[in-house]
Amino acid sequence: MHIIGHASIGVIGYIITKEPLFIIGSLLPDIALIPNELKFKKFNKWNVRMKYIYDISHSLFIPFILLLINNLFALAYLIHLIIDIPFHTSSFRWKPILLNRYKTKKKVLLLSGGADSIACGELENNYDCIFFDYGQSYKEQELKCAIQYCNNKGVQLKIEKRDWHTDIKNRNYYLIAECIKLGYDEVIIGTRNIIPLFDKYKDSNWLNLKIYQYLTKVYINMPLIGNFKFQVIKKTNNHKYYSTEI
Repeated sequence: MHIIGHASIGVIGYIITKEPLFIIGSLLPDIALIPNELKFKKFNKWNVRMKYIYDISHSLFIPFILLLINNLFALAYLIHLIIDIPFHTSSFRWKPILLNRYKTKKKVLLLSGGADSIACGELENNYDCIFFDYGQSYKEQELKCAIQYCNNKGVQLKIEKRDWHTDIKNRNYYLIAECIKLGYDEVIIGTRNIIPLFDKYKDSNWLNLKIYQYLTKVYINMPLIGNFKFQVIKKTNNHKYYSTEI
């Protein structure tokens, strides 16, 4: 979440509690980002400075220590971390509580040819691209955009054909499972929903996919978590993508 969002939570908390430490607690974890902001002008997950400070500041045991100082101080800090968890465990390879990151050896981008998957391709690096052909609607249009994107990037597109029902339920679970069979230990997917509430098929949200991650022992990377569609489109960097809305 942007620091403005955390500041807003801090101000609201202060209005309710009249405790100045609530504002400080809402902002304190992101102080570790300052070295990166000063150097890169924006957060760069590929070149994070002072990683150990960042890991410590965003670990869930810190609020328990702060309970010794002030309950509301600890609560504000905890709220910050809870809000951040979907973002940091998806795009920053960060494990809450544990001070270590996921270290994967072989990663793949599920490239559908849509805006979400192409935006993921622009945000990540060093990955293979796979397009699964299972007779889905608009397959020809999606595949055309996927091929064009890979040609522009100078990477090879692997096309995997599967004999599935065109309207297969929980298809993301199947797609990720197929990637595991192909030897990948990290799967990049263009999921944007955080909770199942707004997810029609219940397989395209951070919560369910993180549960699936721990069951399958594969790292599911969701760099677009929390983004709106207009933000995603900006991240495609003008690459052509297929959309049923066009």
